[in-house]
Amino acid sequence: MKNLKTAIFLIAFFVLDFELVAQDSTKKSLRISVLPSQFLFTDFPIILEYVKGRFTYGISPSVKFSTQNGGEIIGGGSGAAGYYTDQNMYNKMYNAFTISLNSKYYFREKDRVYFEAILFYRHWWFDKKFASYDNEIGYKFNELRTEHQNVFGVKFLMGKTFVFWEKSKLHPIIDCYFGLGCRYKMYDFKSLDNDFNVTNVYDGSYWWLVSPQVGIKLGFEMKLKPKQN
Repeated sequence: MKNLKTAIFLIAFFVLDFELVAQDSTKKSLRISVLPSQFLFTDFPIILEYVKGRFTYGISPSVKFSTQNGGEIIGGGSGAAGYYTDQNMYNKMYNAFTISLNSKYYFREKDRVYFEAILFYRHWWFDKKFASYDNEIGYKFNELRTEHQNVFGVKFLMGKTFVFWEKSKLHPIIDCYFGLGCRYKMYDFKSLDNDFNVTNVYDGSYWWLVSPQVGIKLGFEMKLKPKQN
């Protein structure tokens, strides 16, 4: 937990105090973007960003909807790649809510290459569903369950913003990025009987040290008028 607190402090300081660095531009705008790849998992993030010079400051809420009320859970891998707690995005039983803070720094306005830091929290859950999961060497069950997971994480990304029809007040943008993420996960799984009494509890936590990040964001940017003195 000490390492987790240190990481959260550093990334929060990085995100919230970036403006202490001198800026070389007074241009301001607002952006709204989505991650279309997440739609495949019934996860719908919206990224809202305020752009000031070579810096951005953003917040992103996201909601994932369950599409399965019971039955077999099909993961995204098997064997050593099929551990249950690594299959959340593929688990159609789960609902999820995510909130994240982000900040970008553009090295040069002309080429729009940036470094981005993201701090996020995600909660996964489903309640009172009969579910089964069977992996050759991983976690197995076939029972009535309630599950909750809390995830705290950071991401460090490099990317490039492509701007189209920049002279117009409202214009489309595309962000392409790659990087690494680190997260701390806590889980609480309960087995239930037919009267919804708890018969067994599985809980724990672990560091997921490295997770590659690659993606594309699609959105729009709206220029803001400079204040008149």
